[in-house]
Amino acid sequence: MRSEKEILEQSQIIAVVGATSKEKRPGNIAPNFLINCGYTIIPVNPMEESVHGIPCVPDLDSITQEIDIVSVFRRSDAVPEITEAAIRINASAVWMQEGVEHEESASKLLDNNIDVISNRCIHCAINDHFPDGLKKEK
Repeated sequence: MRSEKEILEQSQIIAVVGATSKEKRPGNIAPNFLINCGYTIIPVNPMEESVHGIPCVPDLDSITQEIDIVSVFRRSDAVPEITEAAIRINASAVWMQEGVEHEESASKLLDNNIDVISNRCIHCAINDHFPDGLKKEK
């Protein structure tokens, strides 16, 4: 399994499950931060039209391009369904945000060669590993 830093360095496209247009929510703040770092995000939320001007898709299965990270901004009880979809779309990693974890799903992802980070804020991880900032080249 790759380290957090390796996942962040080697990734470009992040599907943000639970992205929201509601300001001050982690599902809004983190996607904006990721965009500012140079990542391409795909907001995933069937209840939203767009997040930060980017059209939302209703679910992971609606994504037609390769996904490097599935970033999860949903409760832990939603993780098994997200795990199944991440496996179907052959995501490279699933990143569960702070407070989100599911041991059985994590094991299943690892069994399918998908890297897993649980209970860790992606925004915080970027700040920790790249204290001088991270700017991905597109």
